[in-house]
Amino acid sequence: PVATLLIPHDRQHEEPTILAKLRRGERVSHFETKRRRKDGTLLDISLTISPVKDSLGQIIGASKIARDITEQVTIRNALRAANQSLRRLNGDLEQFAYSASHDLQEPLRMVSIYAELAREEYASGESTRGDEYLGVVLDASERMHRLLADLRTYTHASMADEGPPQSVDANLILQRVLKNLAPAITESEAAITAGVLPFVPMHEFQLEQLLQNLIGNAVRYRGDSAPVIRVEAQPEGSRWRFSVQDNGIGIEPEYKEHVFGLFRRLHTSAAYPGNGMGLAICKRIVERTDGRIWVESEPRKGSTFFFVVPGERTTPATGEPTTSTRAVN
Repeated sequence: PVATLLIPHDRQHEEPTILAKLRRGERVSHFETKRRRKDGTLLDISLTISPVKDSLGQIIGASKIARDITEQVTIRNALRAANQSLRRLNGDLEQFAYSASHDLQEPLRMVSIYAELAREEYASGESTRGDEYLGVVLDASERMHRLLADLRTYTHASMADEGPPQSVDANLILQRVLKNLAPAITESEAAITAGVLPFVPMHEFQLEQLLQNLIGNAVRYRGDSAPVIRVEAQPEGSRWRFSVQDNGIGIEPEYKEHVFGLFRRLHTSAAYPGNGMGLAICKRIVERTDGRIWVESEPRKGSTFFFVVPGERTTPATGEPTTSTRAVN
């Protein structure tokens, strides 16, 4: 048939499939393919073909509508190529940031070491001006060290993971986090309790960073009374919704989204130490799991941070809650 002459060689298999559907009385809708022009060039088209029936319901022909979608396909391919290029560029930038934050640690460490040596060397001098200057250098060096460490953590959270995540017991991760935060917990006299937490398919690094940043913030941004922090998890469909509740200083409503931005701070570093990257790291980790994170808070009434991540229905066999009140073993 003349119609088949318009079908490219590598598309010849499509015609029998379309005819078979028509014989069954089925309609072919928006089928994207290629057809040949009279001059031999190829054209991107969208086909809609419907069977035509007589008064007795017998199929006597077909109605075909072909739309030229060359422009749409060209735009779509260009967007796909641009997205692939952007992903490669983002990957290169992430790798650069990770490497730079790592490589800068060594010269910064040398600055700290020699500033400390200079302070010890001239500690017996009569003038305190040199000691004051060295104190500023050491303080700046320590802040830069923390910033680079946080930047490396953020880029690590943004980079592609190696292999699928394994099932992780969130209770064990929480105990590890509490040990990491033991000095701050003891100093603040924080009371931290938790319900039975689930197993979740995440990389240990991701879940540990999430809980450590959220609990660490709850301890840091405390009010006049000792921190009281509660960690829980509830099923939400096929996922788990974690919550970290505190009795801290709270957040003004207009800043609930602001706090998740990179380097976004609501307070000076003198009032509350930090680089404004903790919640940005949390957000990046949760986004990597196709989850979501948000906060519900009132000023001077505390905050509850929620995050939803993939889950499994199993929980630890003990059925006992995890509790840590001031003392961490």
